[in-house]
Formats: sequence, C-alpha cells, structure tokens
Amino acid sequence: MKLLITGSRRATAQDYAGLVAAIQKYAPQASEILHGGAMGADQLAEQYARAQGLPVTVIRPDYTQWPAKVAPLKRNHQLVALADGVIALYKGKRKGGTAYTARLAQDAGKLLVELHDSGEYTPGEQLSMPI
Repeated sequence: MKLLITGSRRATAQDYAGLVAAIQKYAPQASEILHGGAMGADQLAEQYARAQGLPVTVIRPDYTQWPAKVAPLKRNHQLVALADGVIALYKGKRKGGTAYTARLAQDAGKLLVELHDSGEYTPGEQLSMPI
C-alpha cells in the first residue's frame, strides 16, 4: 500500500507517536511512503519511512511549470493519484493544502485518516482521531 502522509508544517517531533499509532492502526500494510517534501508532517513521514526501511517517494511542487499558487495544488493531485491511502495531520483548524488534499483523497474514495490536535473535524470524514 502506498501511503501519502500530508499535513501541517507546524507538526513537530511531539506529533510523531500519534502518526505512528495511526499508521499501525489504519495502514499497517504500508509498503511505501509518499510526501511533498515540506517541513513538519512531511519530515515526520520521512522519519517513519526510514525507521521502517520503507521506500519513499517525494514529489515537490514544480514552480518552473506552474504559478506559485498552483504548483502545490498540482503536486497534491499527483500525490493523491499515486496513493492508496492518505493520512492528514492537522495542527489547528482543518484548512489549507492539507484539507484540500484530504478532500481529493475522499473524492477519489481512498482511505483517509485525519489526525487533529484541536478535536475539531468536519462530520462525514472517513476516520478521524486526535494526535
């Protein structure tokens, strides 16, 4: 299973245990980790992949092909298309690129786990749990 881990750039080492618990519970068959190469949650994804000896695919925004506001969205489409499941890690409100990516995954019918520290989430999500 190719697992996309996306989330807040404000995610820190304190969020790692919650991420690992979610992966073990909802995607224990993960065989590859995908992420967007940013700080925060993406670095936690990298850390997990290394600890488990899993291959990693990193897709960064292509600012040479797309305008600055479009490039990250195009990258997120690519990542979701490759992924079999998505874990989205929020720090605060459900918004921005993480929420956009979660909606893409949900619309595509892919496994979606949304981790949050605020206890707030939109009803109708596939899975949601505190970090």
